[in-house]
Amino acid sequence: MKLCLLAGVVCITIALLCVQVQAQAVPVKDLIKQYETKTDFNSQIQAVIALAHHKDPRGPRYVGVVFNKQKDIVIRMTMIEQLVDAGTDAAGEALLECANDTDEKVMATYRKGLVAFIKKPGFNHMVKVGLLKKRGAEYTTARKMLAEILGNIEHKGAIAMLKKALGDRDWQVRLMAAESLCEIGTDEAVREACRAVTDKKSEVAVEVLDMLSQFEVAKFTNYIMKGLYSKFAIVRAKTLEVLAGQVDRKLVRKFTDLVKDPDERVRKAAIAALKWVQSRSAVEDLIKDIKSGSDAEKQYLSEALKALTKEDFGTDHAKWEEWWNKSGKTAQLAQPPRRATSYGKATYFGTTVDSKNVVFIIDVSGSMSEQYEKKKDGKTAFGGTTIDPKKEGGGRKVTKIEVAKKELIRCIKKLQRDVKFNIIFYNQGFSAWQRSDDGTGSKIIPATPRNKRAAIEFVMTFSPSGRTNIFDTLAFAMKDKDADTIYLLTDGMPNEGRITSTDGIVAEAVQINRTRKPRAIINTIGFGLRAQGKSFLKKLAEQNGGGFTDM
Repeated sequence: MKLCLLAGVVCITIALLCVQVQAQAVPVKDLIKQYETKTDFNSQIQAVIALAHHKDPRGPRYVGVVFNKQKDIVIRMTMIEQLVDAGTDAAGEALLECANDTDEKVMATYRKGLVAFIKKPGFNHMVKVGLLKKRGAEYTTARKMLAEILGNIEHKGAIAMLKKALGDRDWQVRLMAAESLCEIGTDEAVREACRAVTDKKSEVAVEVLDMLSQFEVAKFTNYIMKGLYSKFAIVRAKTLEVLAGQVDRKLVRKFTDLVKDPDERVRKAAIAALKWVQSRSAVEDLIKDIKSGSDAEKQYLSEALKALTKEDFGTDHAKWEEWWNKSGKTAQLAQPPRRATSYGKATYFGTTVDSKNVVFIIDVSGSMSEQYEKKKDGKTAFGGTTIDPKKEGGGRKVTKIEVAKKELIRCIKKLQRDVKFNIIFYNQGFSAWQRSDDGTGSKIIPATPRNKRAAIEFVMTFSPSGRTNIFDTLAFAMKDKDADTIYLLTDGMPNEGRITSTDGIVAEAVQINRTRKPRAIINTIGFGLRAQGKSFLKKLAEQNGGGFTDM
């Protein structure tokens, strides 16, 4: 296949040099006849090139018509390339008909063509806008591709086109459009992305809210808060999480209303948001509401008041009012579960990720497929919270790798835009999401929406197998001089790599750190380790400025 493609490229290059000069001299009807009657590769290539570049618009339009009937991949790719190169209005129209190919190589060529098309100075918008009008399901891949491209290159019309893509009938295109708007990152673009908070598919709204949380939420509160009125409980809860810490009377009043929400997730999120606000007026409103609410609402309100004030008068409005008038107005309110910021903080296994340059190293050796055993109050401990293994695993046992992946993905989603990061999975060898240009070390890149999505896709590809090579993986990560913080997770002792002695690994890591500016803080996380393993990870962390978390 590769030889055929190479031969095809050589033939095309020769044909291109010869044909473009004489393309205008041959009538379109003769070129069409050549294409249809002479079925050999060279004759068809020559006809395609001439037709795509012909000054008669019927030439390039014909190429678009016959594209989907052409079986040869090389010829189909040539059709795309030549239409893009021709750059006429007719070529643009024809290019739209090439957007529904199912072959990955052809669509890769189409992608390059779209990028080239958009970058052409002063070029018409026919393909860019016209492609968004192709509503059929067969064009979904191309529309999604266009939405992605528009977020990666500078183009003055990108926001307007992405705004149009937000109304696409396919949810994948809408999500990609919102992601690209966040990738552009200007206030105008982010405001447009906020429209997706009310998307008719809850998955889109939740993903977009995760993206929006990395921006200065206060700028976009009036747009984001529309999610509080969503028919989807998961969207209401996620919106509360994103808006937590915003102090606005109208917004706080909505928080108090959502304390009465029929969905438990929303009620808990509303209570947490009110804790972060530290609003006495909200407490007063809740007390007023408890007087006239239904029995169920009174119960929800009393739970919220208990959580906020640390007092417990049940659903008795009179006692709550008496307490409020006597001492409630000056009483200390319950503190938030963690320090709130305007747009959130990423945490990893219960610790705040303060670094702007971080590498996550995760063990995927065979033992990570074992059940996660650590218990706390009858539930599985998980990243500063608890999860029910039965619910989390759908009734089956939850494995260590599942817990590790879920916590990492949750952390990645919360990383702020100015953070740079990388991910490395290891067993007897290691696989890095990003490598340095020479391939010998780790490379951290910005936590943009697009990069975070790619990172999450990378995380989902790994399954446990093999042994445990801690040293080689750690040394590889430490080659990135820009990374100042490393999180190393393992469930076992090192048994592969250049150094397997625990004391040797600690000593060598310290030695490598002496040559680095800045030094790399090494934090360690142990999954179900015995005393020897805990001692090793604790020592590795302490001697490199970090901390050890026992899971």
